[in-house]
Amino acid sequence: KKELEKQVQQFVNSDPRLKKQYGDLLTRFEKKFKKSVQSYERNFFLTRFRYLAGTIPAIANSIYSVAYERAKPEDERNPMFSEKDVQRSVKRLKYRYMSYAPEIDKALLKRMLLKLKALPEDQRIKGLDFIFKEYASVDDFIEQAYAKTKLTDVKFASSLFEKSLEELNKMDDPFIRMAKALQPEIEKNRKQEERDKAELRELNKQWIELLMAFQNKPFYPDANGTIRFTYGKISGYTPRDAVWYKPFTTLTGVMEKETGEWPFIVPEKLKQLYQAKDFCQWQDETLKDVPVAFLNECDITGGNSGSPVFNAKGELIGIAFDGNWEALTGDWQFLDGIQRAINVDIRYVLFVTEKFAEAHHLLKELGIE
Repeated sequence: KKELEKQVQQFVNSDPRLKKQYGDLLTRFEKKFKKSVQSYERNFFLTRFRYLAGTIPAIANSIYSVAYERAKPEDERNPMFSEKDVQRSVKRLKYRYMSYAPEIDKALLKRMLLKLKALPEDQRIKGLDFIFKEYASVDDFIEQAYAKTKLTDVKFASSLFEKSLEELNKMDDPFIRMAKALQPEIEKNRKQEERDKAELRELNKQWIELLMAFQNKPFYPDANGTIRFTYGKISGYTPRDAVWYKPFTTLTGVMEKETGEWPFIVPEKLKQLYQAKDFCQWQDETLKDVPVAFLNECDITGGNSGSPVFNAKGELIGIAFDGNWEALTGDWQFLDGIQRAINVDIRYVLFVTEKFAEAHHLLKELGIE
């Protein structure tokens, strides 16, 4: 790639017209990337604070960010914000507490705060300085914060999603205070990322224009960020000696896995359909059951969830949504014997659409009878 850039720059320098238009293009790229590298660590921890600093800090950040967005005029809000998503988050809040373990939470927060404290002076998140100035140590802040907060109570936390920004700002909760300190920084970082992406889009556009002029012939694009195609057979696998995972799971398996606790809760209506064997055309005649998911040998990666799966006739037979545990190293080495993509069978999707959801208008729209 460096050699290509060198050749392209020589090509640009040989033509006064191109030099005027593209002469400093690679230099502009370099400046942009250097600037990104300088603030990478700070931005990394800032954007991931709500995910990597523990359950309670994450929930406090969620609560505060909702009030922060609501306080803005509607046309200035984050495009990703919606009241529908807020209500969905509140309903799911109890599940976030299922993974809450105080000692682990404290350890995660301590690690994050120490990382932020160690940043160079010009990269520091100034809003968090109160932690390092008002408390004897990070450990001291953490112990006092968890002892004082009421956010460990899911009902209390749920109620805060209805509070205004002004009401939250008046609260004497250490995690809300921490979220308040972080939010302007997160907002500033988000807007800067948007500007950076816009600038890079323009630079990349000019780079492609230049490559087209340099090569002076049609060429295929870099595959990164483009549509991919992968193929393989439906197949089970052997993860270890004397164990064989079948390629299909079924509705019977869904019933057998139910525990009555999340995530293995089967809706009553689905149980009734199963007991009545009301499968219609969605039953597989070989399995004598409704197929739910299947394995195939396709090479997928993060971001493939939702990818359509076609058979040899070009018919949609499923939707990819995951990979098996044994294939986590697949981005570095593809192992034919154990790497599998996990896909929902389209017959199960249609069975749920018709019999469970009774969304006949959708089937009609798809031309399925």
